[in-house]
Amino acid sequence: MTTSNAPGAIFCPIIQGLKSWGTGFRLTVYFVLIGLLALVPVLDLDRPNLLLENQLFTESSFVELSQLALLGASLLAVSSLWRIPHYNPVGTLLAFLLAGAMVREMDYFLDRWLFDGGWQVLLTGLLVSTTIVLWPRRHMLRQRLGDVTQTVGFGMMFSGFAVVMGFSRLFGRDSFWREVMAGGYNRSVKNLAEESVELLGYAILTIGVVECVLALRAAAAREATCGRAWSGSAKVPR
Repeated sequence: MTTSNAPGAIFCPIIQGLKSWGTGFRLTVYFVLIGLLALVPVLDLDRPNLLLENQLFTESSFVELSQLALLGASLLAVSSLWRIPHYNPVGTLLAFLLAGAMVREMDYFLDRWLFDGGWQVLLTGLLVSTTIVLWPRRHMLRQRLGDVTQTVGFGMMFSGFAVVMGFSRLFGRDSFWREVMAGGYNRSVKNLAEESVELLGYAILTIGVVECVLALRAAAAREATCGRAWSGSAKVPR
């Protein structure tokens, strides 16, 4: 794959636009994004469910589809790192992790339309592919991961991951909601609460990915500038 046709080329102009408009613009975009995501569950209220009768906010809901859309946007964002040689391994690792999350979110559809256990097979394939691709570049990856963990975006990415994998799971426990609603238990309410929190977690993760990519691209630009300046100063005029 050449840099000219890499998927990262699609998202690079968007990343550059967010950077050029400054922090205030990005914060405004993030605020609007989260506000719009809060309206997504409303779209499901009058939508007939295609998979399970009398239950809202299941696998075919707009909430679930929005989660996949956020993961897809994050995947496109990290793909822009593939165009930077020394951050290519980091971008590849993050892309594989996000692709794995997408496969996990689509487990119902893969089991239903592919074969039972299809998502586990795909996830295993991604894990093996990640190891094969990144093992020869493991030393560069380990070195550059230090740059990633020092960014604010990494903290947001980790926080979003914690919300999705930790908080939403504990908050959405069936036993907890049965106690809350007592005799009037309604699984749709439980699904709404759990999936909405998960959607917020993915939004935080996506914002973290964008901020992390911006920080890494800025670091790469600084390194390139310093490298050119050092090379120029190292030349002895004749």
